[in-house]
Amino acid sequence: MSRAPEARAPGAQFPARESGAFPTAYGTPYSRGAGGLLVAAAVAHMAEQVTKPSQERARVMIVDDDAEMRALLCDALEREGFQVCEHAAGDGLLPRVADWVPDAVVLDKEMTGSSGLDLLRDLRRRHPQTPVVLVTAFGGSEVEAEALKLGAASYMDKPFRVAQLLEVLRAVVSQTEGGTSRHQLQQRCE
Repeated sequence: MSRAPEARAPGAQFPARESGAFPTAYGTPYSRGAGGLLVAAAVAHMAEQVTKPSQERARVMIVDDDAEMRALLCDALEREGFQVCEHAAGDGLLPRVADWVPDAVVLDKEMTGSSGLDLLRDLRRRHPQTPVVLVTAFGGSEVEAEALKLGAASYMDKPFRVAQLLEVLRAVVSQTEGGTSRHQLQQRCE
């Protein structure tokens, strides 16, 4: 059963995590359990950053079935000034994207019951203006080629550094309508 998507308030706290190693400084690897999931966290550095007013903040949707990964990425992006919404799996993703209107989607390739490549194909078909960054621990050059062929704005192998993801997101968001968020553009048209 998948958890309903939720928009996270800036600075929201996460429950204590009991497994894996956690970062102590910018760029320190984060690992979780026997799965070997590694992601560099930028929490210490980002805590010092000042966020922009909410009307200027780019909107990013994180789609991953790993709750710890979603929490880590949501926290990191919020601290860097992004407005973030998380979604646990592919079920109900397309209507959620239509309702929330993200400026970019970070999409995991391997999720329980969902194929990230199939979701990428559906997102590009129904929301072609929304850039998608596909991330995976189960990749390689063939998966990367397929993702880019399907229209991913970028592809990242796990483990990756949060700073790399931030750089990619800033680039894809700035390419959309001169940096004006899709949500702001939609509000202007209404």
